[in-house]
Amino acid sequence: MEEEIGLFVGFIFLALFAAGVLGLFGFNFGHTLEGTVDYSNCQQIIAVQDNDWYQKYFHTWTCDAIKTKSGEIMGGECALIEKDNSYPTPQCARAYVYEMATSTACEGNIVNGIAYTYLGYDDMCHTTPQ
Repeated sequence: MEEEIGLFVGFIFLALFAAGVLGLFGFNFGHTLEGTVDYSNCQQIIAVQDNDWYQKYFHTWTCDAIKTKSGEIMGGECALIEKDNSYPTPQCARAYVYEMATSTACEGNIVNGIAYTYLGYDDMCHTTPQ
C-alpha cells in the first residue's frame, strides 16, 4: 500500500515538473486570440494546411471569425506573425495563415432535391453563402 502511494506521489511530482518545464519554455497547446491581423506587408505568407497539427496546436493564433447569432462559426481566418530582427522596429518576416473550419450544421441538408448547405447569420441553412 505504501509503495502504491509512493508511486502515485512520484507520478504527481513528475507531472507537475513537466508542466512547469513546458510553461517555462513558452509551450502552449492551441491558444487562440480574437481579432484581426494585417499581414499584407509580410515578406512571406505561408498557407497552413488542415493536417498540419504542429503549426495549428503549438502556437498562439489570432483569429477573425464570422459567426451566426448563436455563435456557430461560418468561416474566418487565423494568422500568426513572425517578426525579423531589424532595428529599431522589427518587421513582419513571415505570416502563417489558415482558414477556420466552418460549422457542419447544414452538411447534407437537402430538401425536395435542393441543397441547403450554407449556414446563415440567422442560424438557418441556405442555398447560397450569406
